[in-house]
Amino acid sequence: MRACKGIHFHRGAKMEGVVVLRAVVLMALFLVLSVVGCREKPAAEPAFPSVTIIAKSSIVEAGSSFAVSGLNFKPGQKVLVDFKWQACDKSEGIQACCEADENSSIHPAIDVLDDAILGDYEIEVFTGNSVHDRELFATLPTRTVLGR
Repeated sequence: MRACKGIHFHRGAKMEGVVVLRAVVLMALFLVLSVVGCREKPAAEPAFPSVTIIAKSSIVEAGSSFAVSGLNFKPGQKVLVDFKWQACDKSEGIQACCEADENSSIHPAIDVLDDAILGDYEIEVFTGNSVHDRELFATLPTRTVLGR
């Protein structure tokens, strides 16, 4: 028998003590890891696919209209479509306001007045609740207006 700080071990008992100590440490480590691994992760906001916006035609005749379509907006999201054109040496513009439907899509029609002059014009798409708090979301390729 050997003495170690007031505790007497037999040769076999020393080895058993080490094995028991290792088992206790491993169990404690397993318990800590299982508690840490079980923490709930915060719920993520549902992901929406990327928004797609297209204008149905690239050439528009003065006095006619064209459609703009958008997919994958959040239902109820307000969208403003701005089409600026020029007429009689002054700038004009048409703005269509719409709200994404329950299918997450928009389909505003843009009317081009009779006195629009020949030219290439951009379509800007904004999100926001009004003209005053809108943010530019996308600029679509130019549309050519053919005069009458």
